[in-house]
Amino acid sequence: MGDMSRNKKSKASPTPEWWTVGAPCAIVVSMLLLSALLSGSTTSETKSTAVPEGPTERVDLQQRAADDAARLATDESSWTLQFMMACDENNLRPLVGSLSHDDAFFLLPYPDATRDCYRVFWGRFRSKQDAQRPRAYPAALRNLETTPWPIPLADVLP
Repeated sequence: MGDMSRNKKSKASPTPEWWTVGAPCAIVVSMLLLSALLSGSTTSETKSTAVPEGPTERVDLQQRAADDAARLATDESSWTLQFMMACDENNLRPLVGSLSHDDAFFLLPYPDATRDCYRVFWGRFRSKQDAQRPRAYPAALRNLETTPWPIPLADVLP
């Protein structure tokens, strides 16, 4: 006689509903996180956006943004790098203060229905390819731990 256990039908317990949906998602997320850890990179959403400490002088963000827009209106460059967008003036002031003497830095308004928001840019370039070339940024921008992205100046000027 053969093994009786092979001939008997085993009663499998039903798979819980959370397992059929949640487990595959958890596996994919785990694989993505592991891949990011092994490659040494993370997305800008997970990186810190801590603003470096800067001068304590009071920076008029609206005036700075207006001055920068006027300065860029006559510029022949067509591309720039955007580092961030922020609405919290207390976080922006130290950053703007620390970069106020850098001619490549500029701040432009970002329209928001409820408050004043600003975009932080650095550099003026003739082409998208030029904007994408590796280069050293000021420490205040490197400390943001964000990845800058090229954007046409025409898309950001008020």
